[in-house]
Amino acid sequence: MGSGKSTVAKSLAEALSLAYFDTDAYIEQQEGTSISSIFANKGEAYFRQLEEVVLIQLKHKNDVVVSTGGGMACHGYNMERINDLGTSFYIYVKKDTLVERLTAEKDSRPLIANMSGAAELRKFVSDHLQIREPYYFQSKYIIDGGQSISEQVNDIIAFLK
Repeated sequence: MGSGKSTVAKSLAEALSLAYFDTDAYIEQQEGTSISSIFANKGEAYFRQLEEVVLIQLKHKNDVVVSTGGGMACHGYNMERINDLGTSFYIYVKKDTLVERLTAEKDSRPLIANMSGAAELRKFVSDHLQIREPYYFQSKYIIDGGQSISEQVNDIIAFLK
């Protein structure tokens, strides 16, 4: 959350003249409701099953840039599946930068909208990174998320050559 993965993926797809696919948006479309509503009404386990189904469906798509939800890589064999599908990238962003970005976007992010202050948000980011980074670091490449979008896209294109 806040790394810019959707923005970078859209820009990369455009630069490479490929289709763009957002797993969360697809799940919302298929379910007819928001991710936060799925979590609230059907639970995280149900949502994670939906993510696995999407990964299986992606095996049949070619020439597409995919943006996943931040937790997708951290469940079951999903990181292995992601790496099997193509070239994976982790957009690494420093904790302080994530906190700064998320503070500005807090109202539009259901998981953090009700947090009372910077200390609570910083703890949330730290806790999530501690759990998720071991999975993220299994990506084939790591991109510096502190760069501009165009620099990140150019780095990814260079890796792909």
